[in-house]
Parts: sequence; structure tokens; C-alpha cells
Amino acid sequence: MQLFKNTEKDPSVFQVPGRPAWCPESLWATLVGLMDTGRLKTLVQFSKAERRVLKKRRQIPPSVWAEKHRVLVKSVLPGLWKNSVTPYLVGIMDAAALPFVREVIVCKAPQTGVSEGAHNFIMSRVDMAPGDVLYVFPDESTARGNAKDRVTPALVNSTRLRSYLTGQEKDLSSDRINLQHLTIYFGWAGSVSSLANKPIRYAVADEIDKKNFGDAKLEASPLDLIDKRLNTYRSISKYIKISTPTIESGNIWQELTNNTDVIFDFHVRCPECGMLQLMTMERIQWPGGSKADPREIKNRKLAWYECEGCAARWDDNTRNAAARSGEWIARAPNPPVSITSFMEKFRPANVGFHLPAWVSYFVSLSECAAAFLLGLSSKKKLKDFRNSFQAMPWEEYEVLAKQEDEDVLRCRADLPPQVVPASAVALTAGFDLHKTGFPYVVRAWAKDYTSWLIDYGHLGTWEDLEQMLFETVWPVQESDRKLRIWRAGLDTGGGKYKKDVSSTEEAYLWLQKNMGFSRTCRVWGIKGSSNPLPGKLKMGSVLNKTPSGKALRMGMRLVLLDTDKMKDMFYERMAKALAGEGGGAWLHKETQLDYARQITAEEKQVNDKGVETWEPVRHDNHYLDCECIAAALADWEWPGGGVNLLPDPFAKKPETTNPGQPAATGRTGPRTRPSWFGSR
Repeated sequence: MQLFKNTEKDPSVFQVPGRPAWCPESLWATLVGLMDTGRLKTLVQFSKAERRVLKKRRQIPPSVWAEKHRVLVKSVLPGLWKNSVTPYLVGIMDAAALPFVREVIVCKAPQTGVSEGAHNFIMSRVDMAPGDVLYVFPDESTARGNAKDRVTPALVNSTRLRSYLTGQEKDLSSDRINLQHLTIYFGWAGSVSSLANKPIRYAVADEIDKKNFGDAKLEASPLDLIDKRLNTYRSISKYIKISTPTIESGNIWQELTNNTDVIFDFHVRCPECGMLQLMTMERIQWPGGSKADPREIKNRKLAWYECEGCAARWDDNTRNAAARSGEWIARAPNPPVSITSFMEKFRPANVGFHLPAWVSYFVSLSECAAAFLLGLSSKKKLKDFRNSFQAMPWEEYEVLAKQEDEDVLRCRADLPPQVVPASAVALTAGFDLHKTGFPYVVRAWAKDYTSWLIDYGHLGTWEDLEQMLFETVWPVQESDRKLRIWRAGLDTGGGKYKKDVSSTEEAYLWLQKNMGFSRTCRVWGIKGSSNPLPGKLKMGSVLNKTPSGKALRMGMRLVLLDTDKMKDMFYERMAKALAGEGGGAWLHKETQLDYARQITAEEKQVNDKGVETWEPVRHDNHYLDCECIAAALADWEWPGGGVNLLPDPFAKKPETTNPGQPAATGRTGPRTRPSWFGSR
């Protein structure tokens, strides 16, 4: 029946004016007989909780809500939340609450309070726009710690939020918190099960550059799994991603640069001249410049910030005042647009925020200066400064030499394969040890260290290896001479070759039988040095037994190679070949792409400790290793000297074309030196 409020305006009393058409007259007469005034009255009352739910709430921004209801306990500034301490969080929290915003990405320095800002947003949603929540952290310990130390206290210590608790202790567990009207889940990136089968409205992924947030081996990445949990609430969901950056390919930097419609930077306003400006490290000053003691700068708080507009010196307190008057500005379009204007005009779905340390109340200007000074003497400290203060990614490896397959093949000479140039004085061979056999190269050497690749390939068995080393001969171009391999080196590294014997052990036992002087070729055991060497190589210690403990007759010594130095030298010699200089490393004219691909399988880089090293970009680098061994065998540092000491085989110079000249390629003019061939 249709009900109308009573004329006395009593919200709990309703009236029915006359007999409804569906009510029989006999029933109506009975009802009328029960009424004193001719009206049928009924009393309807709502509980306090029902009235709270049914009442339409006036929506307020999360930043305003936080100052009214968020209480901090485990904080350097306990008590009611104050936006004036971290004013830059106001824009982030309020942007997340806008109805058209779906994702918020924050690339930030530590000690900026962004995680607490995310808690503020979630707590405001618990109160004003309820929906299930999922927090995801890098590991289980961090997830449970945040549940216990951050989220639960935020609920318990707020008068507003405490009313949503069920009163049951079991509902405040460390992996989920059950409230009267929603559930807050806690997951960690290393556990796929903790991220699955939970339809949620709000998601917070914290420190997404940590290791566990990398792609899972068998399923989608944790970030994608979280995203799938939002499908049910897709039109009203919110996804917040937070992290300090690590490297350029890390999650947060990729999200910020590739998954946002706009990126905002926080600009501060000078208390002296009123100029709105983006703070930069270049304007943080301190006495002594680059020679200053970072500990003294930090401990005595000697640094200041120089205003871009009036050159006023800001101490930390002035910086904090400048931040309180600041605002977020969009990087594009130009001229700059404030966050309020941009949001009203463009209504972006995915928004990004970049937040360095020097705008934070919790980081002093002198700490920033000290971190920068420490970075001047240590690549590791410089990486820390870039990540933890600039909130910028560190390019983990700076590429110094990047080689292309086509450039390698430009070293081909007009020389048939398996033919020795007339000017060669010796052959050396490098063999890698692989579970499927022995990749190898054979290189011919002139006295001036010009060399030619005359053969490369793959041998299947130890018998094949012995055949090449001790029986195979190669014809010398335009003569009746033949050459055998003079020196050979076998890389002794490797894993299991058979079930019960490692490839290293089998190599040791084979070398014991074949590395003496009695055969036509001297064979050496080779191992890459784990540390840089003063030179290119050195003799290792005497080995009296194999890795499994089998005795070695008379002992055995390996030659340790500084492989980085050998690769440097090999590439420099290829550069000489392309430049037409003496001492170049040439290839035979039928050298194919399979060889070039293995030569370019590594790149010269600077790692995060500031050390130049060759790093693999592919795993098939066997021919490059073989070339390094072959070059070391001919080097003047090798025991017994190098090919420069061997006698000259010529009575006179050959009248044939120098095989070291490049093969015809249809080009004219001098060859250029590729950019990846450098003096480094």
C-alpha cells in the first residue's frame, strides 16, 4: 500500500487516506472499527545504524576528512593528522577521490609520507564510499607489519572509524580486517594466491619496484593480477601504485612514463618574493662546494636553498613554509597548468605524481647535499642519491660499446675459409666447453699481430678435438707450406657433463693426458679470472686434484684470463681491421651471421658500482670466448712469449694480393670507424 507521512511530521508515523481499491470492504470495515479517529496509523522505527546507512552523506575531500578523523600513533608527530606537515599529499589524496580517476601512480623518495597519504585515502573511503580493499606489499612480513602497525591503529584510534568494527578480535587479523560493511585484505607480491579471487573496489600496491613485483614465472605479473581483481567495480574502482624508483625498466618508472595521462610536479612558493617554482638539486648550496665534508654538512645543517626568483636563502623552516604555499603543476601543456584546472578541463583517468626528497618536511636540505657529495666518490652512493633523493631511476648499466652484427661482418677479408694467409707465422685455437661439444675458432697470426679467422665451428667429441689439434693441417695461401695449430686453449668451466662427472673434471683429466710438449700442439687449460688482473693473464696455482678429489699426476696449472681486457683487445683489433691498420683482426670471406651473432652477444657496460664490465645480452657467446682464448695464446704476455718472437717465414714478400685487404663489397672510399669501437 502507498504510505504518506503523518501531518504531525512525525518521521516514525505513517497514514493511509481511505480504503485502497485492493482492500475488501469487509476487511476495511474491521480496520476502521479499530481506529479512533478514522485513520489507520502504524509505528515504523529505524535503528541508529540503519539511519546512519540510509542517511545521504555530504562528501568531503580525503584531505579534509583526514584532518577531522585520522589519528597517528606510531609517528614522529603523533595525534590528529595535519595537512600542513606534508602539504603535497593533499593534491594526491584529493585527486584519487575524483570520480573520473581510476589509477594514481606516485614515484617518490623515501620519507615523504606518501604511504600514509594512501592510508588516509582508504580510510576516508571506508567511511564515505565503502568497498572492499586490497593492500599489496612486496613480501609477507611487510604486509603483516602494515596491517598490524598502520591500518589497524588507523581504524581503532579514530572515533569515526571505530564504529565500523565488529567487536570481534578475530576480525582484526594480519591478513584481513572484517568491518561491518566491508573487508580489507592484505596480500604480498610473492604469493599469487593472496592476490586471487577477491573482487575489490580499492587497491594499493606499495613499493612496486621491489624484487617480488617482477613478472611471475607462470602467471601474469602481480600488478596485472591486482588489476584483474578490480574488474567487478571497473567503473568506480581506484588503483594506487607507489614506489621509490630503482632502474629505468623498473615498474614505477614504466608506470609513470607509459601509463599516465598526465604527470604532476610539486612547485613551492617563495615566502619572500612569491615566485612559484620547481625545486631542483642545482639550487641547493653549501659552503666548500664539491670538496666539502658530507658529514659536516649534514650534522651542522650547513646547506640552504637559493630562490630562483630573488636569490633568498631558505633554511629548512623556510623551505617548509614555501611547500605549504605550493601546488601541483602539470608538466604539459605549456604554459603550466595547476592540478585543479587540469582536472576540471581534461578529466584524466590515470594520473602520475613525481616527488623528490627536498620538498619533504622529514628530509633536511643538508641531508640532500651530503648524499650528493657522497655520490661524487661512489657509484653506489650516487645510485642511492638518484633513487632516494631525486626519485629518479638509475640506468643500471651505461653502455660503452654497442656492436652490430653487420659491423662485425665488415671485417671479412678476401680470404677463403680454412686457408692460411702467406704472411702468417702461427695458428692458435680457442675451444669452449659445452655440454653438447666444443665450439672453436682457429686464427692465423702475423708477426705484427695482424690475424685472420680461418676456421670456426663446433666439434662433437673429445676424439674430434684430438683430431683437429694433433692431426689436422691447413694449407698456406700461394705456397706448398702447411701449418698445424701451434697453441690451443680449452676453457675448463661448465656444469654437469654426465651424471656423475662435471665437464670441468672431465676437462682436467683430458688435459692431464694431452697438455704436454710431446705432441705436435701444446694445449693449455683456461679459466676466466673472477677478479680483474694487473695484466691480461696469469698462471694459476698448482692443482693436485679434480673438484671431486681425484688425483692429478704431477699437478696441473691453468692460465687465468682477464676476460674483460681480452674482449677489449679483440674489439680494438676489429676496429683496426675496419680502419685498414696493421694488427687488425680479420675474418675469412665466408664468415656467416651465426659467428657475428655470438661475437655481439655481450656489451661493454658500467655497472651500478661504477665498474666497466662486459655483460651478456644473449647467452650464445661461445665464439667470443674462443676468440679471447686464441688471442691470449698469441699474446706477448703468454708464458714463452707471443707470435712476435717467431721467425719470419718469408724470403721475400709474396706477389699476390694482401689477403688482409677487405673483400669487395660494392663500396668506394675509406671505411669509417663504427661508433662502438672506442679507445675504452
